[in-house]
Amino acid sequence: MSNVKRIHIEGDVNTLLLQCAPLPGKNSLVDGEWLVDDLVKGHNINKDKLAEVLEAAQVVNKFLSLSTLPTFGLKIRFTGSSRNEKNGFNGMIVYHRYIIEGEEAIPWAWFDSLRDSLSQIGNVGPCVCKDLEA
Repeated sequence: MSNVKRIHIEGDVNTLLLQCAPLPGKNSLVDGEWLVDDLVKGHNINKDKLAEVLEAAQVVNKFLSLSTLPTFGLKIRFTGSSRNEKNGFNGMIVYHRYIIEGEEAIPWAWFDSLRDSLSQIGNVGPCVCKDLEA
């Protein structure tokens, strides 16, 4: 049996959080309290959930890098901004709508991890994953 699945996920995401999340293996949180403050106040992240949210951002960033490869069947497209949220610095967080779709051989756990990670840094709406060989 193959792992090929047809996937369709819609939602919105805080793309600026994805941009400022530390790379895997880099412990930027140790480099300065300013980053913690920026993430907590600037992105409305509960300080107790910070490590979990940053781990989710790394999962999504890994997906984004894979989605640019011509051999990877899942692609993302952004369709504009969806909502604004006031942050702790009296600025705004802009969430951008996305659609992820395509066919790719992935394990169920990988799909679950992507979906759960997207929900940590935004919202997940319609979400379908169908095994094509079941």
